[in-house]
Amino acid sequence: MPDFKIDRKNQTFVYDDGEVLPIPKSQVREVLKSKHSRGLQAIEKKHLDRTKAKNMLIPEFDAASKSFKGSLLGNLGQQGADYVRAGIGAFTPGEGQEELSIVDRVVDNFNAYQDAYKSHLGEESEEYPISSGIGKGLGIAGEIAATGKLPATVQMPLMGAAHSETSFLDAGQKAKEVGKDALQGFVLDKFFGAISKTAAARGERKAAQGKIDSIKQANVAETQAAEQATQADATRFTTEKAAMDAEMAALPGRQAAENQAFQASTAQRVDKLAKAVGKTPINTSVLGVEEFVEDTVGRSALAGSAEGNWASRFMKSIFKGDKQGKISGESLKKGFTALDEAIVAQEGPIKQMLIDYRTNLIENLPSKMTNSYIVEKWGDKFYKNLTGDVGRSLELATMASPDINNHLVKKLGKNYFQTLDGSVKGSIREILEKHKGNFFEALESGVIQQEVETALANNPMYLKMRDTIDNMYAVSNLDKATARHVFPEYNALERTFTEYPQRIIDKMNTAVKRDLPKIQYDQYLKASEIEHAVSPIPRQPNVLPQPAPVAQAQTTSPNLQPVPEMPQGQGLYGRLAQGLEAVQSTKFGDVIKGAKQVGAAGAVGQIAGAPVYKTAATLASGAKLADFATRPGAIPESIRQMVKQGSVQALEQLAQQYPSYHDGVLDNPLDRRSLTKQIEDTQDMPIELKAVYQSKVNRGIPLGGKL
Repeated sequence: MPDFKIDRKNQTFVYDDGEVLPIPKSQVREVLKSKHSRGLQAIEKKHLDRTKAKNMLIPEFDAASKSFKGSLLGNLGQQGADYVRAGIGAFTPGEGQEELSIVDRVVDNFNAYQDAYKSHLGEESEEYPISSGIGKGLGIAGEIAATGKLPATVQMPLMGAAHSETSFLDAGQKAKEVGKDALQGFVLDKFFGAISKTAAARGERKAAQGKIDSIKQANVAETQAAEQATQADATRFTTEKAAMDAEMAALPGRQAAENQAFQASTAQRVDKLAKAVGKTPINTSVLGVEEFVEDTVGRSALAGSAEGNWASRFMKSIFKGDKQGKISGESLKKGFTALDEAIVAQEGPIKQMLIDYRTNLIENLPSKMTNSYIVEKWGDKFYKNLTGDVGRSLELATMASPDINNHLVKKLGKNYFQTLDGSVKGSIREILEKHKGNFFEALESGVIQQEVETALANNPMYLKMRDTIDNMYAVSNLDKATARHVFPEYNALERTFTEYPQRIIDKMNTAVKRDLPKIQYDQYLKASEIEHAVSPIPRQPNVLPQPAPVAQAQTTSPNLQPVPEMPQGQGLYGRLAQGLEAVQSTKFGDVIKGAKQVGAAGAVGQIAGAPVYKTAATLASGAKLADFATRPGAIPESIRQMVKQGSVQALEQLAQQYPSYHDGVLDNPLDRRSLTKQIEDTQDMPIELKAVYQSKVNRGIPLGGKL
């Protein structure tokens, strides 16, 4: 927050960033006080308090006397004495007065004395409200009696100047206030319409009082509604929390039942799946364990962790095949059982990973198992049909002539025919192995036939042998026609060798034409059987959700409107209206009686001959007195003093001022809160005693009763 300085001349706050803000008028006097002035005020206050203690023989009379003097033209004698003391002290600047002019120092000191005196009078008024009120009324009566013969144009400035807090040294401001009061007096003297303005001011005050009462009633209703809402939400929380606790207690048993149902349903369906596999084992590669572990576990956040390694080993172990990499229906069934048991037992990422693998397995099993079954049943048979005795005729043709055979051995090696035969069979085996996942579709579309034909035409050994046979007699300068005529064995070899690939192709086409319908029928039956067994398998156990958390009970705070205080009468007409209200609300006979008790009945008697507006102004102090005596919170100092003496009567009297007071108890929560706050704000009361009184108030126990 930026620092600031106080510009006393212009009465503003000047901040370091250049911003200038005016000091609120109501706070100017307090803000401009120097540190020396504040200390001076505290010393003067203590001095006055000690003076009061010495005059405690008749404290009510002392309070009435001081209040009378203060109300009689602002106690000009006290003001004059304070000016003298302030002027003497101004010759020696105190702390914070070093930069002030002599006049400003006088005003600063004078304000300290005056504020201490007014604070002292205020505390006495709170402690002895009736006596102080009578004294104030008599003072105003004496003031009116002393100035009653003067015209209002003179009377009002005189009274205003005496009561104004503005120092006489501040001539400009004082002149403004005196001029304002003079103008009001002039208007009052010249225009009888002042009565209507007074009535209007009274109407405004009544309207203000009506608003205050309305706000108080609204606050009471709002507080009650907030308490009811708070209680309702507490009841709601208790009910919902009990229901949630019961649901949480039953959740483990319900989840166990769900897990058992899941395992039982899976076991029944997997048993049918095992029977569908039958005696023909399937290749473990169709289960996709290795691919899933590599793609999922190896690329997850669990890769390399103990949990990830366990999941990898577990999934690879449950569907482990035999030495040939085959797995039977019974082994498949056992693997499913182990997988489901692990899913039920595990939690968190491992559980979800096992569920994902199981779901992927079930979705792909029908097609993969069917293809595996077809390959296992028809693959070898189809291979043997293609490679059976096709090469026998070629072998016989090479062996028909020793010269031809020797030449081929010399060029191609001793086992040239076995090399060719093995190479051709190997190419066919690779093509069939390549399409084991879509064996039927590859045969039906002719892909396998085309790839076999291409492989035979490009077989390296076949091409090498073809070149050797073509160039067999080139060294003898014989052309092929002559060689075929001279050597019949060569002619037969060349013809047989040329027909060799086509014979394999023809045999393959014959086999496809003969066996494809049977393969298709087997695939349809097996796919239907496996699909029927797999489709009803539940994908994962039904995990019951945790019950939703119960919202905590909320305390509803009442939306209380600030209750404005009844404003004091401002200006002449406001004071007149306030005085007229006092005539209606104050028991004037009691005031007269009290005045006689202090020997001032004669001064009160002068009020009878005063004009109506002056009488009303005199009685304004009575209205303020009545308000002081009945407004809760107005007499904390009297409470403090009486509590110091070990009495609770003051607290009981204060409680009685609240509208909801009944048989020693405050029924209204707002009243309880207000009284509790007053006790808290009472200084010099032991904290233990505060706690006792506050507990009694909040629990509805009379202040004089026992806890």
